[in-house]
Amino acid sequence: SDLIKSIDGFKLAYNNKNLYIHYQGRDKMATFKNAATISNFEEAFTKGDVIDLKLQRKSGLDPNRDNAGEGDIRLSFAMVDQKPKAILYEYVVPGTKTPHSFAAPHHSLTVDKITLLNGIRIQVDRKENGDFTFNAVVPLATLGFNPKPGMKIAGDVGKVLSDQTGTTRID
Repeated sequence: SDLIKSIDGFKLAYNNKNLYIHYQGRDKMATFKNAATISNFEEAFTKGDVIDLKLQRKSGLDPNRDNAGEGDIRLSFAMVDQKPKAILYEYVVPGTKTPHSFAAPHHSLTVDKITLLNGIRIQVDRKENGDFTFNAVVPLATLGFNPKPGMKIAGDVGKVLSDQTGTTRID
């Protein structure tokens, strides 16, 4: 597998079948709690702690573009009904008739397709001292992603923190 160096506690790797996501850090604020439910999982990023991966599945897109392009995704990991789940946001899907719209005070966003993924292995380990470890194994086919040797893609990793109840974002 091709291992990417640690970036702010995140490591990514992949092989011909899976994408591996690892996060390790110390954060007494993050509890990996989230108030999302099966009926509102689309907005999990507004309801508590989330681990995020944004990924460009196609090479050749303008890296300085202002808007997401076809193939750009956000893969969020959050507690949904108190179980760790993966949520796939596909920004541009040709033929979409009813996209999802999100509005914030300073910008708005449209996502063509949002899917709660099944069959994703997710492990979250919290220690009393604040150590936090997250691991996920995501089949590349689930993401519609088939990386080729020499393919240049862009991505971003991060986390959203909430208060201790998992209902108010603080970072």
